[in-house]
Amino acid sequence: MYPNLYYLFKDLFSIDLPALKVINTFGLILILAFLPTGWLWYREYRRKESLGQLKPRDIVIVVGAPARIERLLLHFLLGLLAGYKVGGSLVAGLIIGGGWAFYTWRQAERDRLPAPEKHVIQQWPHQLVLGHVVVAVIAGIVGAKLFGALEDWKGLLADPKEAFSFRGGFAWYGGLVTAILVLWFSLHAWKDQRIHMCDGVAPCLMLGYALGRIACQLSGDGDWGVINLHPKPFGWLPDWLWAYDYPHNVISSGVPLPGCDWESYCYHLSPPVYPTPVYETILCLILFGILLLLRNKFRVAGRLAAVYLIFTGLERLLIGQIRVNTTQANIISIFLLTAGGLWYILAPRLPVNREL
Repeated sequence: MYPNLYYLFKDLFSIDLPALKVINTFGLILILAFLPTGWLWYREYRRKESLGQLKPRDIVIVVGAPARIERLLLHFLLGLLAGYKVGGSLVAGLIIGGGWAFYTWRQAERDRLPAPEKHVIQQWPHQLVLGHVVVAVIAGIVGAKLFGALEDWKGLLADPKEAFSFRGGFAWYGGLVTAILVLWFSLHAWKDQRIHMCDGVAPCLMLGYALGRIACQLSGDGDWGVINLHPKPFGWLPDWLWAYDYPHNVISSGVPLPGCDWESYCYHLSPPVYPTPVYETILCLILFGILLLLRNKFRVAGRLAAVYLIFTGLERLLIGQIRVNTTQANIISIFLLTAGGLWYILAPRLPVNREL
């Protein structure tokens, strides 16, 4: 495991750059995972626009006005979260967040007019994607941390400060549910088009989840499987893919590693466990491919999103059989399965499908 880029470069390339310690592996890979996810999201909205399923709407913008406080706060919070996850410290988060907010304010002051002007322009759904990604990142991280803290009641009561820190203890499904709900309510002005937007983002969410699990595996954030002492069933299967001890995991869990000089990252699991993040990455990439194949098969708006909910709930229930801390995840999985099934059945009755 590589808690930060310093140990990754040193172990893989024999490059000793202490400055790389400020870049956490988990946070960096998590942010990088949003790049292909956001690109696909953008492409899917453009595709739906070309099919006439998504249309623009008129909005009023103000040119030359001072920077709005909510925009400054949003950029500060986003920079704070990014700096904390990638840089691994509150100071890094405050510097990046404050710098971004200051840059936003300076840009607004540069373009400020004596009398701000109002203009009516057309806004297309694909122009919202960057904002959607920002909202999803913030809501997802906060939701995952909150659900993760609530999942570990003993840890929360014993050390609330550590429980709400961003070193580990994230409940991915809590982040997923929070991000979906926040995005849904933030798009209320788009009315029935939200259903087509849900279909457009469904494959992207599956891809993002698959890539995000790589961050869990490489950092060893505690989101792994139960102890696995069973004999390996296939000779061609690598040992680490069947049972893994997560050496140098980022949460310092397990027993000490003899002769280790990786500062506080000198622990490994004994006995080893199922590397469930790897399994989820593989399985979710397969489900992502299926969703891509299905996206042109449904004439009823909303059914692709329903299938996504069914897939993601079923996937987590299956993996939950060999994962630690499954109670909350299983409840959410059942909820997603139920919601997806009902949505699939009721989709033809939605207003957006009345003309079918």
